[in-house]
Order: sequence, then C-alpha cells, then structure tokens
Amino acid sequence: MLVRLGSWFCYARDRSVPLPTPLVPLVEQVRGAADRARAAVLLDCEVSIGRVRADRREIADSTLPHRVGAQLQPEPNRTAPHRTGEGLRISDTDPHGRPRPRDWLPTRSRARSGC
Repeated sequence: MLVRLGSWFCYARDRSVPLPTPLVPLVEQVRGAADRARAAVLLDCEVSIGRVRADRREIADSTLPHRVGAQLQPEPNRTAPHRTGEGLRISDTDPHGRPRPRDWLPTRSRARSGC
C-alpha cells in the first residue's frame, strides 16, 4: 500500500511468502528458524514513512533499517503482464537487502462515511 498526505508518504507491504504456521507467534518462528536466511524471509515485510521533495520520495524511517535514506520512486510498469501503464514498479529489496523491483496494480479506494 502506498499512501500520500501532503509531503509525507507511507509505504507498507506484506511478506512475499506467507508465514508457515500463522498460529505460532512470529518471535518463536524466527527463533526456531533453521538458519539466518530463513529467519530473514519470515521478517520480510515493510512499513516505511518518508517525505516527497522535488519529485524525490526519500524513506525517513522503516521497519527495515537498510531502507532508511533509500528512494521510493514509483514508475509506470509497462512490462508483462500489464503493458497498459496502469501498474507501478517500485524499487524495493529482497529479504537480504539486495535491490529488487516490485510490481503493483492500483485499486480504487472506497470512501466510507463516518471516517
């Protein structure tokens, strides 16, 4: 999810892979992971906030420390399967902090009264 309010934005994404045992607390799953790589996959989700300045979207704080200072530069995604320009591609990272593009499709927001 990408939300912007004035010069601030918030970016959040879920894990690429669901938790293997959702009823077991995450801390226990991480402690019981076979190795560091498997623990990193369990923790691979992100909530970041940042500022927009002169067409730059710089991450100011994040649940992934290596993302602080990085640029979140959404751009039209004209690659398969979209090819329409409606999708977005965001510069992201994999569970080990290596650069990886992430593709998104926009959805319509639904306003609710009383919010």
